[in-house]
Amino acid sequence: MLKHAKAIWSALKDIIFVLSPQRAIFSAPSESAGDMESQETQILKEAQTCLQMAISQLNCPNSEPFISLIIDDHDIERNFEFVCL
Repeated sequence: MLKHAKAIWSALKDIIFVLSPQRAIFSAPSESAGDMESQETQILKEAQTCLQMAISQLNCPNSEPFISLIIDDHDIERNFEFVCL
């Protein structure tokens, strides 16, 4: 599983940060939301759950922890810089 960590992070990042950037990904869908929005919300929730599991499970004493992929990611760093300015 560790050998796939970069691919897992890349896929999760695409879903969480690219799929729906105009919406807050932690908000629940409204009752009047369409099917597509509900599907996107469900995909985002599942991606977040997968990310939580990857962070807690993909850590091995002999390799780089999964969280370091996130911390060292240039896109994430740029987003934090943007927020901090």
